[in-house]
Amino acid sequence: MPITLVIADDHPLILDAMENLFRLEKDLKVVARCLNGDEALQAVRRHHPDKKLFISEGMVKIHLHNIYQKLGVDSRTMLARYAQENGLV
Repeated sequence: MPITLVIADDHPLILDAMENLFRLEKDLKVVARCLNGDEALQAVRRHHPDKKLFISEGMVKIHLHNIYQKLGVDSRTMLARYAQENGLV
């Protein structure tokens, strides 16, 4: 039985990329996609996912900065374009 997940991001292309990455793992199943924190909290209450991970805005900024550096991009738009050009979405 797969581990159920609720994923959230305010950028639809990032959500697509996350969902596609999770689809590669047989043990994971995305049960809801959310565009903001309020939607995510409602989805968690509705779906009761197996794992809950809430990340602060500051932590996201740190991780985004590291990802941007590794991929040679400097914005979410460039990251989304990178994901599209490399078949991640």
